[in-house]
Amino acid sequence: MKAEERIIFAAGTQSLKELKYYLATFQGEIGAVRLGRELLGSDRWDDPVVKYILNETPHEIMWDLKYDDIPTTVVGAAKQAEKYGRERIFGFTVHYSSGKEVMKKAVEAVEEKFGKGLTTPVIIAVDLLKSLDEIELREALGLLYTSEGMILSLAKMAEETGARAIICSPQETSDVLEVNPNFVVINYGVKFASLGTQKLVTTPGQAIANGASYIIMGSDLRQGDPLANVRRAVEEIWWTLTSSAT
Repeated sequence: MKAEERIIFAAGTQSLKELKYYLATFQGEIGAVRLGRELLGSDRWDDPVVKYILNETPHEIMWDLKYDDIPTTVVGAAKQAEKYGRERIFGFTVHYSSGKEVMKKAVEAVEEKFGKGLTTPVIIAVDLLKSLDEIELREALGLLYTSEGMILSLAKMAEETGARAIICSPQETSDVLEVNPNFVVINYGVKFASLGTQKLVTTPGQAIANGASYIIMGSDLRQGDPLANVRRAVEEIWWTLTSSAT
């Protein structure tokens, strides 16, 4: 997997026009786009935003609606995805709070529609504190990370239900991989290091070095020069991957 394919852009934009600008800028520099409720006009795959990404860009979609409903809701989402975006779906987020049955049914629905293999969209386990729309606010309040008990419980449930991916902070990656070294770990809260600050951050390269397969970045890519930012992230990841291979 190339360095750029490990970057998931958190599309926290306010309009489709704004999203088009960033995705045109990031052409060939990212792997997937994370879509949440703040941008989508509906939870359907025929939404204009989804249609644009599928028809006008090469990017995969991380469908981040954090399902916590009855199993049939998740099954229905998988059917829609198969109809509109086959081979372009990175994965679906399912809430830890939904319980084992919903998560298990989600895995089964995806496997039924897409087959079973490494290219099958992943069911991504996410806990109640992982509202990606509120990351910056929670960082300011010092509430970025979950407790060790919560993340371990989430990881064990994911393993038992067959979910292959987990969203967690960089500080939780090692705990998740101890439960199952084959988990696809997706890190949020990844930032660029900046001069003149005492704030400790986990950079894109460090997150990958610590075991994450993918990183989600939003505001750090959008502010300033977006193209320079995304290329900085790609370069950091590339150096990490190159160093580990030698």
